[in-house]
Amino acid sequence: MPPAMLPAAESRNSKPAPLRALAAALLLAAFLRVPSAFPAAARSVEALPESDGYALLASVQAMHRAQCPSDGPSVIVFETGGGDPAMNGAFLYLRLDLAERSFVWKTGLNVRRVLGLSCGPGDSVLILAEEDAMDARQNIVTRQTAWRVRFALERGNLRPVVAVEPAPKP
Repeated sequence: MPPAMLPAAESRNSKPAPLRALAAALLLAAFLRVPSAFPAAARSVEALPESDGYALLASVQAMHRAQCPSDGPSVIVFETGGGDPAMNGAFLYLRLDLAERSFVWKTGLNVRRVLGLSCGPGDSVLILAEEDAMDARQNIVTRQTAWRVRFALERGNLRPVVAVEPAPKP
């Protein structure tokens, strides 16, 4: 039987219903009187300062993953906010991870949203996206675009360099 179809567990409580209700009410009252906002095992954690390198995570709007073939890297593209939301507005960061080495690049791409991410051919990643542009009458039009990011492997190790170039749409 699939896990979603498992029957609910039966109650084997031998106490009469009024006693169970009283016990539940007392337990709830005791819980509500706890002065701490967190359970005993929890701890408060301070927010990172804006100067911290991880503060960029606050602007992440979406994340897209792809796994290149077995000898290739794991790929993550982050869409981050900060651009003009009326026209594009998502700046793309690329993370490649292979053999315990990770690199992150600010790609310079500013799109409306990422539609897809795939590996290949060769040592490359294809990013399919929507981007906004102005037409001849100064109207914003949305169109599909594609970008190829070429990465370099040297003796199975990832190099800290990529090339970003326009690609034909698949």
